[in-house]
Amino acid sequence: MSNTNDKWSFGDSFTWGNTFPQCSAINQSPINIDTENIQHCQSLCDFKTLYQPSTCFVNYKNNLVRLKVSKGSYIEYQNILYELKEITIHTPTLHSFDNFKYEVEICLIHSLSSDNKTTTTSDTPDGVILCRLFESGPHYGPAETFINQVINEIPKEDINYDKEIEVSETWGPNMLIPKNKSFYMYDGSLPFPPCHTNYKVIVYEDIGNIGRTNLEVLKLNIGENIRNPQDIGDRTVMYKPYYKGDEELDDGTVTEDRFLKCVKDPVIQLLPESTEPVVTIPYDGIGIDDTTRMYLKQIFLLIIVIFILVNAIIFVKYLFKHFYAQKLLIIIIGREYLEGWIEKWETCNRSVTTDTSLGAQGAQGAQGTQGAQQQQGAQQQQQGAQQQQGAQRR
Repeated sequence: MSNTNDKWSFGDSFTWGNTFPQCSAINQSPINIDTENIQHCQSLCDFKTLYQPSTCFVNYKNNLVRLKVSKGSYIEYQNILYELKEITIHTPTLHSFDNFKYEVEICLIHSLSSDNKTTTTSDTPDGVILCRLFESGPHYGPAETFINQVINEIPKEDINYDKEIEVSETWGPNMLIPKNKSFYMYDGSLPFPPCHTNYKVIVYEDIGNIGRTNLEVLKLNIGENIRNPQDIGDRTVMYKPYYKGDEELDDGTVTEDRFLKCVKDPVIQLLPESTEPVVTIPYDGIGIDDTTRMYLKQIFLLIIVIFILVNAIIFVKYLFKHFYAQKLLIIIIGREYLEGWIEKWETCNRSVTTDTSLGAQGAQGAQGTQGAQQQQGAQQQQQGAQQQQGAQRR
């Protein structure tokens, strides 16, 4: 880890080597990651994050924000534990993808743990740096919550002590881990003095989102605190794509999303069946329960279907009764193909018309007969009255 008592500045990073010799050594960080010039790896690049919720202390010196966390959070790489020591925040990003930089980079810096039971060798890295890049975006996640709880407590001037920040019980480094865990890995160093080498540097491919307001506050309070990209030399950048099912078993960062990068013959692992219990809400006796609501919905749908069918039948009968449907069929199919049917339809239509006419005539005849009978009755009444008058005169 770096010595916070030494004064240096990101603005004169090209002179760091005068005071810190390792800053002039090979395999320095950061670098530009050329995504077209990488080598795919599988198990050799595997690592596991074993993070826990933490307390938080902040230190600000040399324009570098350092968040100190509780003991107990680790990265396991090649069966070796590396303990998380501090988290640094940089604007803009230290690393770039294809010469493109983003707005913020957060680095989680780990050192060899004294809890290791596995014997280390000369090839064992001295530490692991886990980095994630961020940009302004609307889809915030746990990383936004992580920043929200510390951003207003970052000192605006250098301090010589670790200032405690009050954070929630769930706050911790795990909030910075993306669901898509595809990553790049290379041999690097601390990206600031004393530039210790022999670090494995891991950069997540996924770009996180942080709110515009928080980004502007970080830029205003921190300013630019990055080192220029270093020569990659003969180093190889490894790439490990993430497939759903590659969950890290003990860190709680199980993902539900899948992000694919085209590689040759990927080994696709199957997800285990979910063991999460199904949560049911009991009926409290108020209102309509789910079963009754389902039955009412089915009855309502049945009524609608019957209504539509009845009206459809009435409409079709109307069309045939007034010869509209037949005319339409003749236009569509052609009269020559419907000769037999046309005769039947015309006969049926004449029959209906005749029945209607006879009915009308019958009604008129009945009315005429009734009128004649009424007239004859009136004449008989008149004759009777005349006979009575004659009898009275006699």
